[in-house]
Amino acid sequence: MILESEGHFFVGPDNGVFSLIDAEKVYEISVKNASSTFHGRDVFAPAAAKIDMGDPIEELGREIKTYEKAMKKEVDVSERITGEVYCTDTFGNIITSIKKEHLEVYGLNLGGAFSVRFGERVFKMQFVQTYGDADVGEIVGLVNSAGHFEVSLREGSAAERLEIRGGESVEVSV
Repeated sequence: MILESEGHFFVGPDNGVFSLIDAEKVYEISVKNASSTFHGRDVFAPAAAKIDMGDPIEELGREIKTYEKAMKKEVDVSERITGEVYCTDTFGNIITSIKKEHLEVYGLNLGGAFSVRFGERVFKMQFVQTYGDADVGEIVGLVNSAGHFEVSLREGSAAERLEIRGGESVEVSV
């Protein structure tokens, strides 16, 4: 598949890897005679090369109008912000569907204390700008480089300490 977002193109499998991308258009790649096991070589690499050479996307496949993300829970901003844990990364950061703009609408400010609820468990923490703003062993919330709210543990795994795997509901409140 090919996703188009903010002038960028992403080429790869429809296996959830693109769940964090807000795509304006999605295309299903049409390839004849591709092997059943080497799509990276037979489908994705040639499609990416053709895009890079300026070939029209429409020549590579058809646009999909009903594309659904693997992780798709909508974020609700009202008395609290409600979203979903997308995943945990290799460092143990807990990445959510909540974005920077949701936090801004809600009024969460840097340095401010807030609560995060995962299921029935509630954790109080500070909202910081960088990992370095936290003390070693402190759990904090911040906006990552992709613009998503994450919960992190300075020099450790927040996912392991809080026992979060991904798919859980998450609530942020002041």
